[in-house]
Amino acid sequence: MDMTGYRNHVSKHRGTCTRFLLMTILLNSALVGCFGSMPHTLVSDYGNMGIRRIAVLPVSDQAGCNDVLGIIREETVNELYFKGYAKVSLKDMDEKLLTVYPASILQHAEQMPPGAIGQLLGVDAVMYITLNQYKNKIHFLYASTSLAVSFELRSVDTGMTLWQTSCGMTERNYDFTKKELDMKTVMVFETVVQQVVDKAMATLPEGLGSKLDKPVK
Repeated sequence: MDMTGYRNHVSKHRGTCTRFLLMTILLNSALVGCFGSMPHTLVSDYGNMGIRRIAVLPVSDQAGCNDVLGIIREETVNELYFKGYAKVSLKDMDEKLLTVYPASILQHAEQMPPGAIGQLLGVDAVMYITLNQYKNKIHFLYASTSLAVSFELRSVDTGMTLWQTSCGMTERNYDFTKKELDMKTVMVFETVVQQVVDKAMATLPEGLGSKLDKPVK
């Protein structure tokens, strides 16, 4: 092979490698966030408190995104059930809450005292959830979805915090067109919510039902 042919071969090879590398990046997404050991607080005698029924109140919105609140709440209820806690119907819960509280206060659940909720719903503890961040950003060939949520479990008897944690996560996607990036952002949203809730709930001890007939996930 002469020098001109060799240079053309090398140039073509480099171009192929560059395109392959770009395709590899574009066809993959990255999920970064609260992996490994999750920081949390838990009272030392939690296992002796007999916590079985947990009321998951409507999610407080600090991020200005009402669309995601219901999904976070439902995922939390499901995860608690899989951990062995009794499943408390959100529909029945909200109907009872609305007999006492105005609809507007459901958007500010942190203002609802756990003792009153316990008497109204017959639960052992109350879960307060706050959406701290939800952002979608789309750039050239790149999009990201960021979610940050905090959880607090309080006793209906004393009002004290039994367990508390928070988790943030960012999903990054790559593609050639804005249309494809938009589609991927929509597709990964529920995955991000599920990952955040799963990681947070992993720090909460299993419920009493886990020692009997634990539901299959």
